[in-house]
Amino acid sequence: MDVMGIIAFSTALPLAGSALFFAIIAQSKFSRNTRTAKTLPQNSK
Repeated sequence: MDVMGIIAFSTALPLAGSALFFAIIAQSKFSRNTRTAKTLPQNSK
């Protein structure tokens, strides 16, 4: 049980870290895209 807990923790921690990092990157890209979409004229339709 201890070994399984350690393995699960050691695999879940980097996964959570990379997921958090990816979420921050996606958030910054999304906010930048919406900001440029608001300033630019919408003629892409």
